[in-house]
Amino acid sequence: MASVSQIQSSYTWQLHPEYIQNTPNRKFKNDYIMKEELGKGGFGTVIWCVTIDGRKELAAKINNSPDKKASMLMEADFSRDLSFDANNPTVRPHMNLVNIFDSITEGDIVYNLYEMASGGDLMEAINENEFFTAVDAAIAIKQILDGVHFMHERGILHRDLKPHNILVQGRDIQVYKVTDFGLCCKREPNGQGQFIAKAHGNAGTPQYQPPECHIPPNEYDTDFDIWSCGCILYQMLAGYPPFFDSDAAKLQASIRDVDFPYPSPEWENMADAKDMIDKMLAPIENFDQIDHTGARVYPKARYNRQTYAQLITDKFYTDGAAKHIRT
Repeated sequence: MASVSQIQSSYTWQLHPEYIQNTPNRKFKNDYIMKEELGKGGFGTVIWCVTIDGRKELAAKINNSPDKKASMLMEADFSRDLSFDANNPTVRPHMNLVNIFDSITEGDIVYNLYEMASGGDLMEAINENEFFTAVDAAIAIKQILDGVHFMHERGILHRDLKPHNILVQGRDIQVYKVTDFGLCCKREPNGQGQFIAKAHGNAGTPQYQPPECHIPPNEYDTDFDIWSCGCILYQMLAGYPPFFDSDAAKLQASIRDVDFPYPSPEWENMADAKDMIDKMLAPIENFDQIDHTGARVYPKARYNRQTYAQLITDKFYTDGAAKHIRT
């Protein structure tokens, strides 16, 4: 049986030639056959379809109203930037992203066609299993972080990472793929891998937003997605997110204060996992700062939020990398 690492090394993906060439006036029905509905969202519907020759299965994301057209086209542009580089054909699409194959616009309707991931999403996997073992969570977070880092290298922030936006491919060997690029933003990276200007705005899903979304001037860069990945890792291991409250003000306060629990018994004997989570769910800087009363601003924080380059040296990540090679 092939390992995840072997699957990754052999992974290839190519876009439809007419999509690369921007061929005008194309018709969906000339190239694809719809099979059945896979799901619905605020944007519209996802349909399982096949190419006209029956050789490739795809997921077609279709907007349900004209006002969604612009966001669908923008999502296609982000996806294309991640899947294809006209200026550097040696850049390969990343296995841990759901890559686009084609995009067709007919009037107000946009068809964005992506590779299929037949195993559902990470939220379904968490609910089915109640929680992940440390080994399985390490394998998953390694892949998720690797996919997100590839996005960052391409100058793109995701800004809505959560279990629903991680798809699972395969049964015996599971490959985790980041999807849903509708809230992405494009930044220009400098030579150190950071963005020249920080992004602004209140993006994403409240439970997975970092403190920066709630603290003026509401600026962030790659650290936004690192925080969200920390929330995902916590949820895989516990079965529930680290921050949750039906009261929006209380939810925001706990996020601002970096205040989340490790209750027993689910967090017993999980020192390595908790250490990595603490490096992701952390203030951007000055984790040990003192306020005017002499009390710590973040009494539970042990680190500043770490970068991808730092996290890949963490024991929990390297354990996942080792299993990634052998499994």
